Amino acid sequence: MADYSFSWEGLDALDEALANQQKMTAVKQVVKKHTANLMTASQQAVPVDTGHLKQSAQVQISKDEFTGTVSYGNGIVNYAAYVEFGTRFMDARKYVGVPFMSERMKFIEDLKDLTR
Repeated sequence: MADYSFSWEGLDALDEALANQQKMTAVKQVVKKHTANLMTASQQAVPVDTGHLKQSAQVQISKDEFTGTVSYGNGIVNYAAYVEFGTRFMDARKYVGVPFMSERMKFIEDLKDLTR
């Protein structure tokens, strides 16, 4: 019978890499969750006259899934920023800003929970 040996090298690095992968997957889920929540909240807050502004809403998640974007206008209407920030003739209607500030704190708390 032949003598042979068997050893594992790099298990600690593999274990760490797998743990990091699990954390990154959880971060991606948090980004998707809070982007969707922001979209829902902004859709509830957007002022509706003709409905074009509300219909112009878009949600995008980046390819790496670490960035979520909620946007209005998008070439469909050109007045989304005027409604959000106001003009000298009309007050601002923070249909994205207010929901963002609320969702931001929840997002940060969820990310903090992942590091505990």
